[in-house]
Amino acid sequence: MSQYNSVNEEMKAQAEKVKKQPFSKRIAYFWYYHKWQLIGGIAAVLLVGSIVHTLLTDHQKLYLTGVFLNTRLTSTGREDLIQEYTDTNGIDTVKYSVDFDCSLAYSTDDTYDSVNTYTPVMMLAYSEGKVADFALTDAKTFDFFGYAGYYCNLNDELDESLLTQFADRFYELDLDDGNGSVPVAIDISEAPKLSLLGYEKDDVVLFSLFYNSPHKEQALTFLTWLFTE
Repeated sequence: MSQYNSVNEEMKAQAEKVKKQPFSKRIAYFWYYHKWQLIGGIAAVLLVGSIVHTLLTDHQKLYLTGVFLNTRLTSTGREDLIQEYTDTNGIDTVKYSVDFDCSLAYSTDDTYDSVNTYTPVMMLAYSEGKVADFALTDAKTFDFFGYAGYYCNLNDELDESLLTQFADRFYELDLDDGNGSVPVAIDISEAPKLSLLGYEKDDVVLFSLFYNSPHKEQALTFLTWLFTE
């Protein structure tokens, strides 16, 4: 049985625990001493990804790309999700591609194993390469990526209607940019379509927009679709 009385209480408790960990200092240290190796690795990832994507989808234009961290979604489930989303929204998959990367995982328990080393590099590549539009992340690992500066201040991206709709679902961080605590994610744990995403009903799952997202409007359409019955 959970020691917390609500999802919001658990999220706040997790945030307090994470704040005591020097995540931002780890990122700064890693960047200072390994930036050129990291840049080279990211360039290689992006080059290979670009070539593969061109070979596979040179007849399509990118419509929406999302990253699902720590999902349990199978390859079949991923294809079913894309099919349902594109069919429901009338997206022409001959002209446009919708893709979700469900292969990445991260854990705060052992940040130096091979999986945890690979995932931040890929997340940086998705962000700085202007490839991915949004990310879904479980609350336990969200702050590592949130404090890295991957995501938008949602006050700047959502219109009044969406700000009102999701006001009580915002997850905030203080990014030390002089703006205080700002909403960088939306709790989608109660979204009717959560089960399609490969997360369990007890998971706290957060939706964020990459600040370099090339298709923010489509990403927000996907968000609102998740909350339709």
